[in-house]
Amino acid sequence: MCDQTGSVPIDFDDFISTLRKYEWIFNFPVTDLLTSKVLENVTHEWRSLLLNLSSSALNKLAAKDSSQMDDIPHILTNFVEECKRLSFNLGHEVPPTNATKLRLKGVSEKKCMEISMLSSRIDSECKKLGVNHIVDLGCGVGYLAHILNEKLGYTVLGLELQDSLVQTASSRSNSGVRFKQIEVRVGEDGNSKVEEVITEWLADTNGTKACLIGLHTCGDLAASTLRLFASSSFLSSLVFMPCCFHKLEVKNETAYAESFALFPLSEKLKKAVSKYNGKTFLRRPLLRLAAQMSAHKWGHMTEQEHKQHSMHVLCRAAVQLFAIDNRLQLLKVKRKALRKGALKLSEDELVDDMMARFELKDTQGNTCNMKEAAEGVKCIVHQNLGNLQLIEGLTALQCCLQEPADCLMFSDMQQFLTEHDLHLNRVELMWDETLSPRSHAIIATRNHTS
Repeated sequence: MCDQTGSVPIDFDDFISTLRKYEWIFNFPVTDLLTSKVLENVTHEWRSLLLNLSSSALNKLAAKDSSQMDDIPHILTNFVEECKRLSFNLGHEVPPTNATKLRLKGVSEKKCMEISMLSSRIDSECKKLGVNHIVDLGCGVGYLAHILNEKLGYTVLGLELQDSLVQTASSRSNSGVRFKQIEVRVGEDGNSKVEEVITEWLADTNGTKACLIGLHTCGDLAASTLRLFASSSFLSSLVFMPCCFHKLEVKNETAYAESFALFPLSEKLKKAVSKYNGKTFLRRPLLRLAAQMSAHKWGHMTEQEHKQHSMHVLCRAAVQLFAIDNRLQLLKVKRKALRKGALKLSEDELVDDMMARFELKDTQGNTCNMKEAAEGVKCIVHQNLGNLQLIEGLTALQCCLQEPADCLMFSDMQQFLTEHDLHLNRVELMWDETLSPRSHAIIATRNHTS
């Protein structure tokens, strides 16, 4: 079980061995569903079970609720119980907050709510420790930094990699907020240019300690945030929200294994990964699963929505299979393979719509006739229409594993802090998961003796 306070030892052997047992559910890119013959490799027992689940049962399965599902085989109830065991023990109640509703020009209501609730939580932590200075890593255009300064009175330093975002943030800043363009990357020894920048800023602003924060610390930035906090005695507290785990930098990669530059972080998880050859299944598909929305939204889908979802998955996998079978290079011409509203189309219309968002090139670099290619993709789709229920059942199993995968990432970070004598750390729910799937933060306080 993922421990919210960091006080109970985390059993990574249990985590990794369980994930290895169920790697057939997640250890592949969803686009390779057909090319890797994932559906063909589902055992007869699981196939029979998944093909007979109703939409209601799929929703309950995704929510890890097998209590009201009739005549469920032991393999499924055991699977659900194992997923529960490895999931967060945080409940679904958001801690009390003094957050007020914000309205920021050009910012969505969802983003405004996130900024308001996180700034309130940061304010609470800083007041406990008498901290007046805040460092915002990956600050973007500085919305959170400005609120912390203008509404709550903190002196803030915003650090951001993209110079264009820094310029935008700086254009509306006042004397209490400073923004700087810098790559936030901290080595294993904790040394980085970031520490020097922060100490100079503290000296310039008459500060002695600061709180380190981050609203969306994507990929490697989360690891650098933890390393920076662990190595910098002037950082008294930490409040940050890790996300986009699938964007972690890959260090080594083969057809069947991946290792990452900054994952695992903790020595304890590194040992478990080595023991169970985790590099063969702790790959980007699992990290992407950890970063996906929770089962809450998926578990409320109607029967029609389930059919639409499985059809989308099948069509995208069919595009991939057609490209591989014909030795063609598949290139995106649109960011997403599916436009809003396309899910309501028929299977042939959906293929046509999807193919318009791609380009296919042969080995000589010539662009293929996409209309002819679409007909080939449609043939693959029609041949696999009998697999729609199986696809949706497999997705439900993945939903069950989403929270354990997410918990593994957070547990590794908590363990890293504990190994650096930063025992006062916890995972906390910042807002309801219906607002945003990325709703958990790591909050840590430096021990007085650290």
